Amino acid sequence: MITIAICTYNRAEMLDSALSSIEEQIVPNAIQFEILVIDDGSTDATTGVVAHHAARSQIQIRYIRQGNSGIAAARNRGVAESQGDWIAFFDDDQIATKDWLRRLIESAGGVDVVGGPCRLMLHQNAEAVIDSTVRRLLGENPYLAEERKASVPLVDPRCREAIPGTGNALVKKSLFLRVGLFSENTVYGEDLEFFRRAEAAGALFRIAPNALVYHVIPPSRLSVTYLLPLARRGGRSQAEIDAEICGMGRAFWNCLLRLSHVALWTLPRLVIAALKRDGAKVLGRRCSLQFALSYIGAVLVRTSEKSCAYQG
Repeated sequence: MITIAICTYNRAEMLDSALSSIEEQIVPNAIQFEILVIDDGSTDATTGVVAHHAARSQIQIRYIRQGNSGIAAARNRGVAESQGDWIAFFDDDQIATKDWLRRLIESAGGVDVVGGPCRLMLHQNAEAVIDSTVRRLLGENPYLAEERKASVPLVDPRCREAIPGTGNALVKKSLFLRVGLFSENTVYGEDLEFFRRAEAAGALFRIAPNALVYHVIPPSRLSVTYLLPLARRGGRSQAEIDAEICGMGRAFWNCLLRLSHVALWTLPRLVIAALKRDGAKVLGRRCSLQFALSYIGAVLVRTSEKSCAYQG
Protein backbone atom coordinates (compact mmCIF):
# COMPACT_ATOMS: atom_id res chain seq x y z
CA MET A 1 0.00 0.00 0.00
CA ILE A 2 1.35 3.39 -1.05
CA THR A 3 0.09 6.84 -0.10
CA ILE A 4 0.73 9.59 -2.64
CA ALA A 5 0.87 12.76 -0.56
CA ILE A 6 0.22 16.08 -2.31
CA CYS A 7 0.45 19.27 -0.26
CA THR A 8 -1.23 22.27 -1.83
CA TYR A 9 -1.94 25.94 -1.26
CA ASN A 10 -3.92 28.15 -3.67
CA ARG A 11 -2.97 26.29 -6.85
CA ALA A 12 -6.34 24.85 -7.83
CA GLU A 13 -5.71 24.90 -11.57
CA MET A 14 -2.28 23.26 -11.29
CA LEU A 15 -3.62 20.76 -8.75
CA ASP A 16 -6.29 19.71 -11.24
CA SER A 17 -3.60 18.69 -13.76
CA ALA A 18 -1.46 17.07 -11.07
CA LEU A 19 -4.33 14.87 -9.86
CA SER A 20 -5.22 13.87 -13.41
CA SER A 21 -1.67 12.66 -14.01
CA ILE A 22 -1.70 10.63 -10.79
CA GLU A 23 -5.03 9.03 -11.67
CA GLU A 24 -3.51 7.82 -14.95
CA GLN A 25 -0.72 5.87 -13.25
CA ILE A 26 -0.17 2.34 -14.55
CA VAL A 27 0.97 0.03 -11.74
CA PRO A 28 1.05 -3.76 -11.18
CA ASN A 29 -2.18 -5.27 -9.90
CA ALA A 30 -0.50 -6.24 -6.65
CA ILE A 31 0.15 -2.59 -5.79
CA GLN A 32 -2.55 -0.48 -4.18
CA PHE A 33 -2.26 3.26 -3.76
CA GLU A 34 -4.30 6.14 -2.45
CA ILE A 35 -4.07 9.88 -3.04
CA LEU A 36 -3.93 12.10 0.01
CA VAL A 37 -4.35 15.85 -0.57
CA ILE A 38 -3.30 18.11 2.31
CA ASP A 39 -4.75 21.58 1.81
CA ASP A 40 -2.75 24.11 3.82
CA GLY A 41 -5.55 26.65 4.12
CA SER A 42 -6.26 27.47 0.46
CA THR A 43 -8.70 30.29 -0.31
CA ASP A 44 -9.28 29.41 -3.98
CA ALA A 45 -11.23 26.58 -5.64
CA THR A 46 -9.01 23.80 -4.27
CA THR A 47 -11.82 22.09 -2.32
CA GLY A 48 -14.00 21.87 -5.43
CA VAL A 49 -11.16 20.53 -7.58
CA VAL A 50 -10.45 17.71 -5.14
CA ALA A 51 -14.17 16.93 -4.74
CA HIS A 52 -14.55 16.70 -8.54
CA HIS A 53 -11.72 14.19 -8.83
CA ALA A 54 -12.81 12.18 -5.78
CA ALA A 55 -16.34 11.80 -7.18
CA ARG A 56 -15.25 10.28 -10.49
CA SER A 57 -11.95 8.56 -9.70
CA GLN A 58 -11.55 4.82 -9.20
CA ILE A 59 -8.65 5.61 -6.86
CA GLN A 60 -9.33 6.53 -3.26
CA ILE A 61 -8.74 10.27 -2.82
CA ARG A 62 -8.75 11.64 0.71
CA TYR A 63 -8.83 15.37 1.42
CA ILE A 64 -7.52 16.98 4.59
CA ARG A 65 -7.75 20.70 5.21
CA GLN A 66 -5.81 22.55 7.88
CA GLY A 67 -5.15 26.16 8.76
CA ASN A 68 -2.24 27.71 6.90
CA SER A 69 0.79 26.36 8.78
CA GLY A 70 3.52 26.07 6.15
CA ILE A 71 4.75 23.34 3.88
CA ALA A 72 6.67 21.39 6.54
CA ALA A 73 3.60 21.16 8.77
CA ALA A 74 1.52 20.06 5.77
CA ARG A 75 4.01 17.33 4.88
CA ASN A 76 4.03 16.14 8.48
CA ARG A 77 0.25 16.00 8.45
CA GLY A 78 0.51 13.87 5.34
CA VAL A 79 2.87 11.47 7.10
CA ALA A 80 0.54 11.21 10.10
CA GLU A 81 -2.58 10.62 7.98
CA SER A 82 -1.03 8.25 5.43
CA GLN A 83 -2.23 4.66 5.32
CA GLY A 84 0.58 3.27 3.21
CA ASP A 85 3.77 1.47 4.13
CA TRP A 86 5.46 3.87 1.71
CA ILE A 87 4.74 7.54 1.06
CA ALA A 88 5.27 8.98 -2.41
CA PHE A 89 5.69 12.75 -2.22
CA PHE A 90 4.46 14.77 -5.17
CA ASP A 91 3.93 18.51 -5.68
CA ASP A 92 0.78 20.31 -6.76
CA ASP A 93 2.57 22.04 -9.67
CA GLN A 94 3.81 18.86 -11.32
CA ILE A 95 2.66 16.34 -13.91
CA ALA A 96 3.73 12.71 -13.60
CA THR A 97 4.54 10.40 -16.47
CA LYS A 98 2.25 7.37 -16.56
CA ASP A 99 4.93 4.96 -15.31
CA TRP A 100 6.26 7.31 -12.59
CA LEU A 101 4.98 5.37 -9.58
CA ARG A 102 5.82 1.97 -11.08
CA ARG A 103 9.41 3.08 -11.69
CA LEU A 104 9.77 4.23 -8.09
CA ILE A 105 8.32 0.96 -6.78
CA GLU A 106 10.64 -1.14 -8.92
CA SER A 107 13.66 0.53 -7.30
CA ALA A 108 12.43 0.35 -3.70
CA GLY A 109 13.84 -3.04 -2.69
CA GLY A 110 16.33 -2.87 0.17
CA VAL A 111 16.38 0.93 0.51
CA ASP A 112 14.65 3.62 2.54
CA VAL A 113 14.28 6.32 -0.10
CA VAL A 114 13.89 6.30 -3.87
CA GLY A 115 14.22 9.58 -5.74
CA GLY A 116 13.50 10.46 -9.34
CA PRO A 117 14.24 13.39 -11.64
CA CYS A 118 12.16 16.50 -12.29
CA ARG A 119 12.25 18.12 -15.69
CA LEU A 120 11.05 21.67 -16.17
CA MET A 121 7.93 22.25 -18.26
CA LEU A 122 8.45 25.77 -19.57
CA HIS A 123 6.28 28.14 -21.51
CA GLN A 124 6.88 28.56 -25.22
CA ASN A 125 10.32 29.91 -26.26
CA ALA A 126 11.68 29.78 -22.67
CA GLU A 127 14.07 26.89 -23.37
CA ALA A 128 16.42 29.17 -25.32
CA VAL A 129 16.74 31.76 -22.57
CA ILE A 130 17.13 29.69 -19.40
CA ASP A 131 20.55 28.94 -17.91
CA SER A 132 21.55 25.63 -16.28
CA THR A 133 21.99 27.43 -12.94
CA VAL A 134 18.41 28.66 -13.11
CA ARG A 135 17.24 25.15 -13.98
CA ARG A 136 18.87 23.83 -10.82
CA LEU A 137 17.34 26.61 -8.79
CA LEU A 138 13.88 25.69 -10.12
CA GLY A 139 14.25 22.03 -9.23
CA GLU A 140 16.11 20.21 -11.99
CA ASN A 141 18.94 18.05 -10.69
CA PRO A 142 21.05 16.28 -13.36
CA TYR A 143 22.38 13.77 -10.83
CA LEU A 144 18.86 12.41 -10.30
CA ALA A 145 18.80 11.33 -13.93
CA GLU A 146 21.72 8.96 -13.28
CA GLU A 147 21.27 5.55 -11.70
CA ARG A 148 23.22 5.06 -8.49
CA LYS A 149 23.84 1.99 -6.35
CA ALA A 150 22.36 1.89 -2.86
CA SER A 151 24.79 -0.56 -1.23
CA VAL A 152 26.08 2.18 1.05
CA PRO A 153 24.82 5.57 2.26
CA LEU A 154 25.86 8.69 0.38
CA VAL A 155 29.63 8.46 0.84
CA ASP A 156 30.69 9.51 -2.64
CA PRO A 157 30.93 13.36 -2.57
CA ARG A 158 29.29 13.53 -6.00
CA CYS A 159 26.36 11.50 -4.71
CA ARG A 160 25.55 14.21 -2.17
CA GLU A 161 24.18 16.18 -5.10
CA ALA A 162 21.79 13.29 -5.81
CA ILE A 163 19.67 13.78 -2.71
CA PRO A 164 16.05 13.89 -3.89
CA GLY A 165 13.36 16.41 -3.08
CA THR A 166 9.78 15.90 -2.01
CA GLY A 167 8.58 16.67 -5.52
CA ASN A 168 9.60 13.16 -6.53
CA ALA A 169 10.46 10.75 -3.75
CA LEU A 170 9.21 7.45 -2.37
CA VAL A 171 9.95 7.14 1.36
CA LYS A 172 9.50 4.16 3.64
CA LYS A 173 7.13 5.33 6.37
CA SER A 174 9.18 3.65 9.08
CA LEU A 175 12.06 6.03 8.25
CA PHE A 176 10.14 8.85 9.92
CA LEU A 177 10.06 6.83 13.14
CA ARG A 178 13.85 6.48 12.96
CA VAL A 179 14.87 10.03 12.10
CA GLY A 180 11.84 12.21 12.90
CA LEU A 181 9.56 14.36 10.76
CA PHE A 182 10.19 17.41 8.58
CA SER A 183 11.55 20.31 10.58
CA GLU A 184 8.88 22.96 11.00
CA ASN A 185 11.58 25.40 12.10
CA THR A 186 13.12 25.29 8.62
CA VAL A 187 11.64 28.16 6.61
CA TYR A 188 12.89 26.86 3.25
CA GLY A 189 14.44 23.55 2.21
CA GLU A 190 12.69 21.36 4.78
CA ASP A 191 12.91 18.39 2.42
CA LEU A 192 16.67 18.77 1.94
CA GLU A 193 17.12 19.00 5.71
CA PHE A 194 15.10 15.82 6.23
CA PHE A 195 16.96 13.80 3.61
CA ARG A 196 20.35 15.05 4.82
CA ARG A 197 19.38 14.06 8.36
CA ALA A 198 18.25 10.66 7.11
CA GLU A 199 21.55 10.27 5.25
CA ALA A 200 23.49 11.04 8.45
CA ALA A 201 21.44 8.36 10.24
CA GLY A 202 22.49 5.75 7.67
CA ALA A 203 19.41 5.66 5.45
CA LEU A 204 19.92 4.01 2.07
CA PHE A 205 18.99 5.90 -1.09
CA ARG A 206 18.48 4.80 -4.66
CA ILE A 207 17.86 6.85 -7.77
CA ALA A 208 15.21 5.79 -10.28
CA PRO A 209 16.25 7.83 -13.34
CA ASN A 210 13.17 6.84 -15.36
CA ALA A 211 10.67 7.87 -12.66
CA LEU A 212 10.14 11.22 -14.33
CA VAL A 213 7.88 14.09 -13.38
CA TYR A 214 7.49 17.48 -15.05
CA HIS A 215 7.63 20.65 -12.97
CA VAL A 216 5.31 23.26 -14.46
CA ILE A 217 7.03 26.67 -14.52
CA PRO A 218 4.79 29.72 -15.17
CA PRO A 219 6.49 32.70 -16.88
CA SER A 220 6.46 34.66 -13.61
CA ARG A 221 8.99 32.23 -12.10
CA LEU A 222 11.58 33.14 -14.72
CA SER A 223 11.70 36.79 -13.67
CA VAL A 224 14.57 38.45 -11.81
CA THR A 225 12.21 39.43 -9.00
CA TYR A 226 11.36 35.76 -8.41
CA LEU A 227 14.71 34.07 -9.00
CA LEU A 228 17.10 36.29 -7.03
CA PRO A 229 15.12 36.07 -3.76
CA LEU A 230 14.78 32.32 -4.37
CA ALA A 231 18.57 32.06 -4.71
CA ARG A 232 19.07 34.01 -1.49
CA ARG A 233 16.64 31.77 0.40
CA GLY A 234 18.36 28.70 -1.02
CA GLY A 235 21.82 29.85 0.03
CA ARG A 236 20.71 30.74 3.53
CA SER A 237 18.85 27.47 3.95
CA GLN A 238 21.79 25.42 2.63
CA ALA A 239 24.12 27.12 5.12
CA GLU A 240 21.81 26.44 8.05
CA ILE A 241 21.42 22.80 7.07
CA ASP A 242 25.17 22.30 6.58
CA ALA A 243 25.89 23.88 9.96
CA GLU A 244 23.25 21.75 11.69
CA ILE A 245 24.05 18.42 10.03
CA CYS A 246 27.81 18.68 9.39
CA GLY A 247 28.88 21.16 12.03
CA MET A 248 30.21 24.72 11.90
CA GLY A 249 33.70 23.60 10.90
CA ARG A 250 32.44 22.05 7.69
CA ALA A 251 30.11 24.97 7.00
CA PHE A 252 32.96 27.47 7.44
CA TRP A 253 35.16 25.44 5.09
CA ASN A 254 32.35 25.50 2.54
CA CYS A 255 32.29 29.27 2.96
CA LEU A 256 35.92 29.49 1.92
CA LEU A 257 35.29 27.28 -1.09
CA ARG A 258 32.31 29.34 -2.15
CA LEU A 259 34.23 32.57 -1.72
CA SER A 260 37.00 31.21 -3.95
CA HIS A 261 34.44 30.09 -6.50
CA VAL A 262 32.86 33.54 -6.56
CA ALA A 263 36.22 35.26 -7.08
CA LEU A 264 37.66 32.85 -9.62
CA TRP A 265 34.58 31.76 -11.54
CA THR A 266 31.26 33.49 -10.87
CA LEU A 267 32.34 37.13 -11.06
CA PRO A 268 34.58 36.70 -14.14
CA ARG A 269 31.83 34.76 -15.93
CA LEU A 270 29.30 37.42 -14.95
CA VAL A 271 31.47 40.14 -16.49
CA ILE A 272 32.00 38.11 -19.68
CA ALA A 273 28.27 37.39 -20.02
CA ALA A 274 27.47 41.08 -19.49
CA LEU A 275 29.97 42.13 -22.16
CA LYS A 276 28.43 39.62 -24.57
CA ARG A 277 24.95 40.82 -23.66
CA ASP A 278 23.98 37.22 -22.90
CA GLY A 279 20.92 37.79 -20.71
CA ALA A 280 20.43 34.13 -19.79
CA LYS A 281 24.03 33.74 -18.59
CA VAL A 282 23.91 37.06 -16.73
CA LEU A 283 20.82 35.93 -14.82
CA GLY A 284 22.38 32.55 -14.07
CA ARG A 285 25.58 34.09 -12.73
CA ARG A 286 23.61 36.61 -10.67
CA CYS A 287 21.66 33.75 -9.11
CA SER A 288 24.91 31.90 -8.35
CA LEU A 289 26.34 35.04 -6.77
CA GLN A 290 23.25 35.63 -4.63
CA PHE A 291 23.24 31.99 -3.47
CA ALA A 292 26.94 32.07 -2.51
CA LEU A 293 26.80 35.43 -0.74
CA SER A 294 23.69 34.40 1.18
CA TYR A 295 25.38 31.15 2.21
CA ILE A 296 28.50 32.96 3.38
CA GLY A 297 26.50 35.59 5.24
CA ALA A 298 24.38 32.99 7.05
CA VAL A 299 27.46 31.04 8.20
CA LEU A 300 29.17 34.20 9.41
CA VAL A 301 26.07 35.20 11.37
CA ARG A 302 25.91 31.78 13.03
CA THR A 303 29.62 31.95 13.81
CA SER A 304 29.18 35.36 15.40
CA GLU A 305 26.20 34.21 17.43
CA LYS A 306 28.05 31.17 18.73
CA SER A 307 31.05 33.31 19.59
CA CYS A 308 28.88 35.74 21.54
CA ALA A 309 27.12 32.91 23.33
CA TYR A 310 30.49 31.37 24.26
CA GLN A 311 31.85 34.66 25.59
CA GLY A 312 28.66 35.26 27.50
